[in-house]
Amino acid sequence: MTSARNFAQTLLNSRGVPFGVLSTAGYTVLGLIDPNRLRPGARLGYRLATAALGAYSTWALLRTEGERDGTVQPQLTAGLTAATAGAVLAGSEVSEALDARLQRGLQRAGVRRPRALMALGGAAIMAGTWWLDARRPAEEVAELADWHLDGEIEEELGPLPSEVREIVAAMLDRVDGPGAAALREQLATANFRQYVPTDEEGFVASGAIEVDASLPLAVPGTGKLPVVARFHAIEGRTFDVVVWAMDGRLDSVAIQEGADWDRDDLIEWEMAGHGPHELGAWPALGDLEFLVETPEGLLPA
Repeated sequence: MTSARNFAQTLLNSRGVPFGVLSTAGYTVLGLIDPNRLRPGARLGYRLATAALGAYSTWALLRTEGERDGTVQPQLTAGLTAATAGAVLAGSEVSEALDARLQRGLQRAGVRRPRALMALGGAAIMAGTWWLDARRPAEEVAELADWHLDGEIEEELGPLPSEVREIVAAMLDRVDGPGAAALREQLATANFRQYVPTDEEGFVASGAIEVDASLPLAVPGTGKLPVVARFHAIEGRTFDVVVWAMDGRLDSVAIQEGADWDRDDLIEWEMAGHGPHELGAWPALGDLEFLVETPEGLLPA
């Protein structure tokens, strides 16, 4: 019983190595999960886990600092911890929207495993913050994965490839909501911008759609098209072509792992270095199944 209590005390010491390891691991795991792909029940669980991790970090920090200067105030600590959890939950919609925008930006920049990069980036920030607070030698920090991008990135801008244009056009043909007509007009003269690594050959499964700024804007203007184009490849796995609009204009298109993937399978796939870049090319129009978002989930369009 005493050993368990002592272990719990070490986990509540924000300057201790166990806290640094646990909090960093927690943020890494949460960073690997794309909240925008989760169903409502799973998304609620994700939000609660994020709030719990924030509350744990706040509690440990306030408790440790209070013990150091002899000003422990249990009621204040509990109140601020609860406030942190509430603030995280209240800001979930905004933070998830920013998460989606960051992931989309990384995809447009040619990053092939954006979730892994985001998770490792968050882990590095968390570990660095802990180390600066703890003022301990760097060797006490749990070893983190070393993420780096070798070589240079080359920007390629040109007409939207015909195969991509056909896919996006077919998706827009299945969108009935307001703004679809404006997006179709933009697509007709759209260009395609990609960022391609110069030191390796391979397929970049995403890109930015550049449209004529003088054309009418779509309303509503920001979000993911409620239609996905699904196909099967790489040992029968599902992949989805998704399209985003931003500020009334077509913004980007990407191939993602299918929305029907199990979360654990997706994490294992990405951490093993796999990704849509292994597909080698955009799918043929005849290989696609078009699905539309409904209250019951994705259904055939």
